[in-house]
Amino acid sequence: MRRRVFLGAASAHIVSWMVARAGEPVAEPPKPEGPMPEAGKAPPAGAAAPAEEKPTNSQPQPAPAVEVRPQQWEFGISIFAAGGPCANLLGTFPVPTEWPEQQVRLVREEISPHVRRQPDRTMEGLRQVVFSVPQLGAGQTATCYLTFEILRKPQFPPADAQALSLAKEPPREVRKYLTASPLIESTQPRFRMLAQELMAEKESAWEKVEALALGVRERVKWEPEPRNVFKGASAALRDGKADKEDLTAVFVALCRAAKIPARMVWALDYGYAEFFLVDGEGRGAWYPCVVHEPQPLGQVTHPNPILEKGDNFRVPEEKAAQRFVKEFLTGKGGGGAPTVEFRRRRVD
Repeated sequence: MRRRVFLGAASAHIVSWMVARAGEPVAEPPKPEGPMPEAGKAPPAGAAAPAEEKPTNSQPQPAPAVEVRPQQWEFGISIFAAGGPCANLLGTFPVPTEWPEQQVRLVREEISPHVRRQPDRTMEGLRQVVFSVPQLGAGQTATCYLTFEILRKPQFPPADAQALSLAKEPPREVRKYLTASPLIESTQPRFRMLAQELMAEKESAWEKVEALALGVRERVKWEPEPRNVFKGASAALRDGKADKEDLTAVFVALCRAAKIPARMVWALDYGYAEFFLVDGEGRGAWYPCVVHEPQPLGQVTHPNPILEKGDNFRVPEEKAAQRFVKEFLTGKGGGGAPTVEFRRRRVD
């Protein structure tokens, strides 16, 4: 089992110290900081069900009026050289990036003279700030804080949900979301058999995905994990209970077993999944599914920023693929014992 990552309070991965202690169409690649571009629009809201008929998740309703306000969030690190100097420090931390439903603008930097900020590292679903601290004298503090203004738009089910279909030949950048990833063991027979059982007699692709989500909610109870560990989709399905990350992973595994591309979405203090379908003209898009709450398929209204999308990241700091990329710091002591604090906090 692996240590869970709480997205509300930053956790750090700090290694190699002599002495150390730690405090919607197919998405485009993350964009660098700069003026806030116009974000793509969320999928259109669906039509209301007839007045005589009780609405269901398969019958999208009109999108309610939702007031959307930007938020300001601070991300970064503080390093205090306690007991002696520190040298050759190198670190990274993830920050939000642009998505069709999320606009991001850098509004403030607080970087001490000790810190050298390197070019940001970007890959699909992830943006990392990279920095180094060549020397930090005993008793000195190095800081690298970035504040972003983030506008997160709610998403609602599309009006043409029943007309969507599975992608016969997904784009290359989407096909990777059909394979197993860390702690999402989608190739196990149990996921294939359960997916077939849940989707039996369902006609549209939307109904099939909805059946998978409902099946997960019925079989796996949402229960906070006091031991602070990830146990994975397979163990969650076996145990019949899981925290929201592993509960979401069960849904992702079922989708992939059914040849429906799906991925994890990591928001601050929140999480959900996305699945990929195409319209009648073959245009693909990602749609949200909140598994741990009884929200309609295709809807997510939580306002907190999206930090990462995906669950199979490869970064130079880690030998193995990562389901979620956390903060990282490495360096050599020189007599000092650095005290480190990573931050992810709302500041407005």
